Amino acid sequence: MSRFDDILGAAGKHQGKNKETLKSEDSNSNTRTEFWDAMEKPERAATIKLSVSVPLALNEKIEEKARTLGISKNELINKMLTYLLE
Repeated sequence: MSRFDDILGAAGKHQGKNKETLKSEDSNSNTRTEFWDAMEKPERAATIKLSVSVPLALNEKIEEKARTLGISKNELINKMLTYLLE
């Protein structure tokens, strides 16, 4: 038996679930959705778009640092400006 057969077998088992099991899964899904809907969303500060010209080498450094930190360039620049201006 190949891995492909294993995948098809697993898919067939999922299709064979009884209705009670599916209803239970739907109920759990609804509960999770209600939980996240009830969470307070953080208030966003008003923003403006700021256009700044930077050398390509600096842009590459910003992109690399943002990638390393796992954040967007926008978030990185906002954090750097906040730090420098405080």
